[in-house]
Formats: sequence, structure tokens, C-alpha cells
Amino acid sequence: MAAVSAYAVGPAGLFVYDGSFPNRIWEADESIPGVENVRITQLGIGSPEFELHEGFFYVSQSTSPTLHKLDPITGATVSSIALTFPAGNNVITAMESVGPTLYCGITTLGGGNGRLATVDLNTGVVTLVGSALGINSPLGGLAYDTNTNTMYGINARWGGNARLYTFNLVTGVATINSTLTPTFQATGLEMGLDGVLYALGRSAADDNYLFSIDPTTFTATRLGLMANLLNATAITSGIVSQPCPEDVDGSGAVDLGDISAVLFNFGQAAPPAQGDVDGSGLVDLADLSAILFAFGQACP
Repeated sequence: MAAVSAYAVGPAGLFVYDGSFPNRIWEADESIPGVENVRITQLGIGSPEFELHEGFFYVSQSTSPTLHKLDPITGATVSSIALTFPAGNNVITAMESVGPTLYCGITTLGGGNGRLATVDLNTGVVTLVGSALGINSPLGGLAYDTNTNTMYGINARWGGNARLYTFNLVTGVATINSTLTPTFQATGLEMGLDGVLYALGRSAADDNYLFSIDPTTFTATRLGLMANLLNATAITSGIVSQPCPEDVDGSGAVDLGDISAVLFNFGQAAPPAQGDVDGSGLVDLADLSAILFAFGQACP
């Protein structure tokens, strides 16, 4: 059974973390905008940040110096990494992948300077990048533009109106580019797979709203409310690989439940319909054939 790579529901490949219990991770569609499919139904971890890195969700925890590695298909915890922070820091508020390196924004719980660091996922050691003091509030998000090799950062709401920064990945020096206009308070920052910079609103007026940001004009565009979210606090993007697409219902085996799911959704567009095994965008005979061919096989 071949693996199938699947984006989130929109071209940007966005995933959004809901900070209110049960702490779900949703697939987000920036074109609506909205969230449609629950990727992980009950995470149960109070987290200021998460990141899709090398095929897994990494979730920081606000109440413990721990980084959780999650299977993005099942939501199961693969491992929990005990973190060792440099003096004066104890929480990760932002993360971003640059190749094999996981960068993060660290601070003290309750609010302090946001500084750039890296995480060793084998040892849990968090290492400051350079000696710069970063920005004068926690980082609300980090985003890396692979086209320009630029690391962007945005301040958390404790720092007032959203400002866009760039970071030097050698010295850790943060350069303020500008306060974004129209003004809003933010959390989360992510470069979508479509090359657009996205952020989440974080105030009574803008909670659960998705914004796009033009980093050349420093203009923020309020795209709209993502209904179903209670407390959107973090955003990431990427491709999630489904290792056993024939197991439509996630039962752990290709069985009658998967055939039923395809027949129930037959002829419907996917997403949002389940059962598009071959990724054609439609639930059809090819999907039913794939399930029949794999019938009875166990899925990891």
C-alpha cells in the first residue's frame, strides 16, 4: 500500500491549533476562510505553539518544560522531550523549521523578551542563537521564507499592536520592519505553501480571525473569521503523509468500514468527503478498487 501525501484543505496547507479544551488541531482553508476537518480531535495539552516538522507535529507546553512529538494522522504521542532552557527562559512561544533545524522563540512564562533559539530534538537542549536580546515582548510566531531566506517574527499581543521583524539566524538580532497596518494584535505567524504570510488575530475584536500579511508593504488583510474555533493560538503549514490511505476510517485495518465510507461518499468531491484514496479529488470507482485490492491488510 503506497503512501499518499495530502495537504490540509486549502492550497496554503494550513493547520490551526485551538487553545481551548479539548485543544484540537484543525485543517484550515484560507480561501473561505475557515476550518473544516479536525486533524486531531482531543490533544488535551495547553500549548502556546506547535509546528509541523519532518512529518510530525511538535507541540510546546505552557505548564511544563516539555515538547511533545505527535503522529499527525492518529494524534498519538510518539515521544515527550524534556527541555533544558538557558537561564532566564522557560517556555517556547514560537517555532519554525528551516531544513532540519527547529528554531523557536523563547521567553519567561508571564512575559519577557522574545529571543531566538534552536531545539536539539535528541537531547532537548534549547540553545540561544547569538547573544542578542531579541524583542521586548514574547514572540507570537516565526515564519521562514525559503525564496528569500528570510526569517520573520511577530510579537505576541502582550507587545501591543502587531509588528513584523526579521531575524539574523547567526547573531539572533531582530530588526523591526514596521508596525502592520491596519493595526491589530496577533499571535501565530506562518508562511503558507502558497507563498503567502499568514497570522492569527488575538484580541476581543480579532480572536479566531485569519490575516494575510504583505512583508513588503507591511499591510495586513483581515481575511475573515474561522468559525468552530474557540481560541486559535498557533498556526503551521505543510504536507501530512497518510501511510495507509485505504484505511479510510482509521480503524487500523482495511475492512468493511472503509468500503462503507467510500460508498457513502461516492461521487463527492474530496476534501471534504472522506474516501479519496488515490488523491484524485473525487470519491470514485478507483478508490473502491484500491480498498478491495488491499482488503484485509493491517495498517500501522
